[in-house]
Amino acid sequence: MLKSARFRFLAIAVMCLFAVAVASGSGALADQIVTPNGVPVITITSAGGHITIFQSDDSDVHALSGLNNIKVTRFLVNQATHSRVMLPPAQTRLLGRRGWRTFRIAPRQFFIPNVSGSNDGISIENPGGDLAIGIPKRLGALFINAQSGDVSIEKLRGPFVIVGSEGSVRLQNVAGHGIIRTSSGNIELVGVGGDIHIQTATGSVTARASFAERADVLSQGGSIDWRFARVGAGAYRFRSTDGTIRLGFRPGVAALVDAQSGQGSVQSSFDAANAQIRFSSPHALSLAVNGGGPEITAASMSGDIIIEPVIPLKKP
Repeated sequence: MLKSARFRFLAIAVMCLFAVAVASGSGALADQIVTPNGVPVITITSAGGHITIFQSDDSDVHALSGLNNIKVTRFLVNQATHSRVMLPPAQTRLLGRRGWRTFRIAPRQFFIPNVSGSNDGISIENPGGDLAIGIPKRLGALFINAQSGDVSIEKLRGPFVIVGSEGSVRLQNVAGHGIIRTSSGNIELVGVGGDIHIQTATGSVTARASFAERADVLSQGGSIDWRFARVGAGAYRFRSTDGTIRLGFRPGVAALVDAQSGQGSVQSSFDAANAQIRFSSPHALSLAVNGGGPEITAASMSGDIIIEPVIPLKKP
């Protein structure tokens, strides 16, 4: 079942690229195949187009493009460079109720575990156009720098760093130690686990069926909507400047939630049987959901914070 689903995802990606290739008159897909010498560290730099990452059924790296001549090369993995990633500052402007505002994200250093000189480095440079990349199950790390355009990843296990600008980022069935940063692009996570770090200046963040072990989420001007299917050791931290923060919990998910907003309201729709209020005021709330568990904090300067139960949809 999983294998057939993976083939369907690959088929869709290939068909999309094929449609673009036919429309542009190129007529064929270019499939560059690289066999890694060991567990690969893959870096992708894209100047435009939609980047689709999927898990291949072999140990090779496949780069399929219908529009352009991508460049695929090998490089020596520098442990000092690739295990400690320095993300530069970012900023964007947003028109809101109080006029135009500039939102800034501070620089940040991010540590990627288990990257060493024994990994095989594979670099993919995309000058523009849609691109589908098949990666093997065993992965040292994945680095994506999407200067413009969207990024979609389906079924990944391993560390990752995704840096975007205005394009959206969508992850499904992904687990690993990773960071996602955009200036204004929206971020959507479905069935994502591991240690997740998210930074966006004005984009929205949406997570469905989250089973992350821990999470650190910052969206200054955008909203955060995070639904827990399972919790790990934690901690979980959600922060916004103006955006609404909404935290949802499936039945049986237990946590200690502390929420505070400077100017917005903080409210819970849990009943007394499933959540014990430890402290409550119009702008702050401390809540033990289903008896309490790992620590979850939510803070906003002016946005509302909502804590609520989530009833999972029944499968047909």
